[in-house]
Amino acid sequence: DNIFDAIPQKTDTQAMAKAFGEMASKMLSTKRWTMGNFRQQMKDEMAKNSWRMMLPGMGSTPQVMEFKNQMSILDAMTDEELDDASLLEGLRVRRISKQTGRPEKDVNELIRSFKRLEMMHKYLHYRHIAGLPPPTSMEETQRQMLELRGYRDALFSDRVIADMKRRQRRGW
Repeated sequence: DNIFDAIPQKTDTQAMAKAFGEMASKMLSTKRWTMGNFRQQMKDEMAKNSWRMMLPGMGSTPQVMEFKNQMSILDAMTDEELDDASLLEGLRVRRISKQTGRPEKDVNELIRSFKRLEMMHKYLHYRHIAGLPPPTSMEETQRQMLELRGYRDALFSDRVIADMKRRQRRGW
């Protein structure tokens, strides 16, 4: 019935694994994950999939609308806010909300999404420094991070990371 059913496609798991690998590579290419990185990643994703938005009826799907709303929120942030997400609270959230016409709840949800990605960046960076292979999927990453939940603060402390770097240089 659907014309797209006839088009051979990669399996979802293959496509998702490839997308996760690309995202992990981008995350590891930067020392610190910022809202600016997050915004650029979303712009890259939008550019990669822009042809889909031009198909009749696709530009107004709930996922596309949510994506556009998130981009408008990110575009309303100042360079300072894009570089330091800890500034995003109170009056700044209210200003972004008013500027974009989106509820403060949406702005706060985007900030929470960013913080989850920021934690994932730290986890991937930690594994890289420790010489461990990167996870192969988002599910594997989430599972591993949940297993480490109680140790998270200790794992990602600057002291622990510096110690791991020293050990790696010494070949331990």
